[in-house]
Amino acid sequence: MNFYDSLIEKNQYPKKQSLAWLGDCLKQKRLDKGMNLEEATDGIVAPSYLSKVENNDIKGSPESLKLLAERVGLPITVEEDQPDNVTVNDGILSAIELFYDQNIDGLKALKKATVDPLFVSSHTLMEGFIAVLEKRFFVSKEIVEALWPRFDALSFHDHLALSLLALVQAYHMKKYDRGFKMISLISKVNVASFEYHFLMNYYGYLTAEAAEKPHVAKRLYDKACELASSLIQSKYTAKMYLTHLQYLNREDPEYVYESCMKASSFKVTEELINMKTLLCMNNALDLGRHCPTIQVNEAVMDDAFYEIKLLQAMKYKQFDDAAFEKVSHFQLIYKKVYELSKLEDPKQRATFIRHDVLPILKEVYMPDMARMLYHELAEFQRSINRYKEAESNLRQLAKYLGRIEHD
Repeated sequence: MNFYDSLIEKNQYPKKQSLAWLGDCLKQKRLDKGMNLEEATDGIVAPSYLSKVENNDIKGSPESLKLLAERVGLPITVEEDQPDNVTVNDGILSAIELFYDQNIDGLKALKKATVDPLFVSSHTLMEGFIAVLEKRFFVSKEIVEALWPRFDALSFHDHLALSLLALVQAYHMKKYDRGFKMISLISKVNVASFEYHFLMNYYGYLTAEAAEKPHVAKRLYDKACELASSLIQSKYTAKMYLTHLQYLNREDPEYVYESCMKASSFKVTEELINMKTLLCMNNALDLGRHCPTIQVNEAVMDDAFYEIKLLQAMKYKQFDDAAFEKVSHFQLIYKKVYELSKLEDPKQRATFIRHDVLPILKEVYMPDMARMLYHELAEFQRSINRYKEAESNLRQLAKYLGRIEHD
């Protein structure tokens, strides 16, 4: 059974899977506290009742389950609109909501509070979401690879979170084939979480656009927009629409220009102002149309910021010496990264990063690229250390075997 079949099966019987997880957790918490059935049920229900719950023979009433969970110290959730729906509160659905809100502080607080050994996989997944928001994609990659072999043992909610994290990681690491496999789950999994479905469709849309699959991209974009209307607030919607315009620009620059120029046009956050301005400037120049009042966020020195500075210097003779000096470094970085992409050998890549890329990277503000390169160097160094450790162990073993043969 593979990852997808396992998740689909758990989704087909969510209550059964949830009850099995609840029974297992009750039993584990009881044993951890050194309590027998009589001690755990004293004054609540008969010992045989708890035994049947733990073995998934009966469902148990919400009232008794709540009292039993409190007795053994297991956090559970009883839904107000569906009081019969009792689930173990491992915090992972809350983590998905916080990830949707891009709330790093909230995620860190939730992760810190999730210290129960029963929820170690949930704790790890929370770290993965934090790593993505902090753009430490190599960390999220390691987390996905560590949890992937154990998917069948995960709870339904952890399994869902892993599917989301795998899609996000596949998109950022440009592993589009894996991303499309995760996208295929969207229509098959019925989960009462708008945040989960929006994020799966959102990253699915980005993956489809990056992989140049316009029909898939349109379907996922439309679905994400539909879900966004069901959510009170979406910090992703403006960026999604802006990305959509960037791809549409290849076919219909006139429409994109007019969309950016409309007074009622979509609003973007401070972090996206430069992206929108650059898109509008490029279209105005290409179409020979009026160029809008240039609005640049000087505090966000992203790729778009430097491209705007370059256009201002070349087309409008508006020179910013300090920024223009960085523009030349900025262009050189891309040349070096292009050369790096052609190197396959890890040792050659590490040497090239140290001697050719990092000295230039220190001159410009490109934290995302810096993090990725530093993580690659760190991973290479760890693999070298592991190799040295293995080599040392082999030498000790050979010496030991030599002594045995001598004796």
